[in-house]
Amino acid sequence: MNATHPLRHALPHGYHQINCPLYSLMKTRHDKWVDHLTTTLRTRGAMVAIAGHHLRTGVTSRKTVDIRVIHVDRQDVWPINIDPSFSVPFLPAYAAKAAEDFDAYMQSREQAKINKHGEESKRSQHTFIGAPGTTLGNIHGKDFWALYDLAWTRAAHQARERGTPAHMTERDKQDDLATLHAILARVSTQATIRLSYPDPHLHEDPIHAGGADDSSSDHSERED
Repeated sequence: MNATHPLRHALPHGYHQINCPLYSLMKTRHDKWVDHLTTTLRTRGAMVAIAGHHLRTGVTSRKTVDIRVIHVDRQDVWPINIDPSFSVPFLPAYAAKAAEDFDAYMQSREQAKINKHGEESKRSQHTFIGAPGTTLGNIHGKDFWALYDLAWTRAAHQARERGTPAHMTERDKQDDLATLHAILARVSTQATIRLSYPDPHLHEDPIHAGGADDSSSDHSERED
C-alpha cells in the first residue's frame, strides 16, 4: 500500500488490532497454536507434551511457560519448557528494528524469553526453548525446529514399520506446517475484521453489552 492510498492512515490501528488485548482473538490464536503443536508432538513424536496455565519454570518460581515436553524413552534428556509468543513486527515498538534486520529482531525476542525463563529452567533441570514467532506465521529458533523435526523423524520411523510410504509422512508434515502457519494468519485476519464499526453482532450477547468502551481496560500493545 503506497503513501497516497486512502486507507494508509488505518494501518497503524490495524496492526494494533491484531494484538489488542481487549479482544479474545489474541489468546485464541496463541492457544490454538499451542494445542496443535502439543497434539503433533504427542501423536507424531511419541512425546509427552503438556499445555497448561500453571507450568512453573522452577520449584520456587512464579513464572510459567506454555508447554512442557518429556521424552519418556530418554531418562538422560531433560524435560523441555517452551514458551511461544507472537508479536506484530509492524507495530511502532518493533517496526524500525524489524525493517532494519529481521533476523536480529527475532533473535532479540528469543533472548528476551531466555532472560526470563532460561536460568530458572536450568536450575530445575529443564531445557528452555523460547520459540518466538510473528503474526506473519514464522517461528524463530533452531532448538524449536530441531525438536519439531525430531517428532517427524520418529513419525517416519513408525510409518516405515507399518509399511507406509515415506512420501506420505512428508506430505503430512507439510500439512502440519501449513496448519501452524494458517492458525496465525487466519486468527490475525479475524482480528482485523473487527475494525469494522459498528459491529452489528457486538451487543447481541448481553454479557458484552456496554463493555466495549470501558476506558479503564488495558489497551496496551502486548504479546500473547
